[in-house]
Amino acid sequence: MINVEINYDKIQKSVNEYGSYILSCIKNQYGNSLTQEQLENINNLLNTQFIIIEKPSNEDIEFFSKQAGIDDPKKYSISYVPSAHGGRTKGDNKIHIYPYTESFNDCKTNDEIIKSCVDSIIVHEIFHYFIRPNLSNTNDTLKAQFGHFLTEGLVQYYTEEFAKKYRLGDPKANYGKNVEFAKKLISSFPNGMSQSQIDKIIFTSNQDELLEISKSGKSLYAEYISDLQFQENLASFIVDIGTEIGIDKDNDRTKRFISYYKKISDLDIIFDELSRSIELIFQDNAELKDSYMKKLRSLISDEKLEKEMPKYEEQINKLRRNGMSLEEIKSTVETNYKLENSNNIEDEKGKSL
Repeated sequence: MINVEINYDKIQKSVNEYGSYILSCIKNQYGNSLTQEQLENINNLLNTQFIIIEKPSNEDIEFFSKQAGIDDPKKYSISYVPSAHGGRTKGDNKIHIYPYTESFNDCKTNDEIIKSCVDSIIVHEIFHYFIRPNLSNTNDTLKAQFGHFLTEGLVQYYTEEFAKKYRLGDPKANYGKNVEFAKKLISSFPNGMSQSQIDKIIFTSNQDELLEISKSGKSLYAEYISDLQFQENLASFIVDIGTEIGIDKDNDRTKRFISYYKKISDLDIIFDELSRSIELIFQDNAELKDSYMKKLRSLISDEKLEKEMPKYEEQINKLRRNGMSLEEIKSTVETNYKLENSNNIEDEKGKSL
């Protein structure tokens, strides 16, 4: 926990002044793309202390622990409280920042807390006021999850672009994978659209409309579902290794391990890091080491093939027309994929000699 005597008044005054500056810049840059309601919200916020600096209450700790799936009151912890959240969480239209949380651990002074808020939190949270692609059908849990995932990507993408334009530094966030999806979505909007038109779509459309406008909307949603399945498979794999060495699946270390790999999109990094872990954990048991390495190779290979599938769409359609079953098609594509990869590896070897 942070070891600073927090001056709440000083921090709150500073971050609200900065927040008002950001709101004014957003109004100037995006005013033509915002709705009248959004513009009125900006004007209302400019006249209030819309950023609250506070210590998490017991109710906050309970709420966020439950959000993380913790039902046992004995396991409620401040570690589940986010560094910040927007106005929809408490329904008060205010940004709440909790400087007692882990992301502020390196701060040694109140000025460093203010800098951390300015660099990493405020612009991102302010864009949440304007980028809210709500679902038209809230009963679809998977689409709701995807909506949250995509929202964070769009918010962070706009945060980064805005920070570059106004020279606000490099906003930090663990939303690399989300931003990837957001960029793919925007890049597949119809050709010839102005930036102002794109901004208006992002600021005013719901999730279904966004996916419909984007040429790759449906494939992005399918890719997200595939990624979720991979994350589940990877989590099960990590839990299996933990169980093998006597670590319970509910152990905090296991949960952190799983959470860490959920944020990594590079399959080669996942493979390399887990390979080293397996080598270290089972260095005295060759049989288990080989078994888990085989499972890991299969897991990563299957996911790589899944990601490469769009490249083989024309070939798949041709095989379907020829009357092949789904299993035969998958086997044929997988063989071609492995052959291509093998040839690429040989080419790389040849270059290095």
